[in-house]
Amino acid sequence: MNTSLSELIRPLARLLARFHLVFFVLVIAGGLAAAIFYLNLVINRSQQNDPVASEIKFDTETIKRIEELKTRNDSTEGLSLGDGRINPFVE
Repeated sequence: MNTSLSELIRPLARLLARFHLVFFVLVIAGGLAAAIFYLNLVINRSQQNDPVASEIKFDTETIKRIEELKTRNDSTEGLSLGDGRINPFVE
């Protein structure tokens, strides 16, 4: 068996020269798909193990303060806006 290395590489080189754009696009698309997959995996794992999200609770003081807020339908009797426009740069 007397084959040289160049005779073995020649068909591979022709294949690469003919389909180099297709191989490039496949490698780039595969890399992007893998990156998106691993990023999605990391995000899902970090959301499942988030200790801060499980510790957030409303205490009674916060609930009372929220209930004391006025709604849109409540009247604002003590509010006076003044006469017309007010220039803040006038002394």
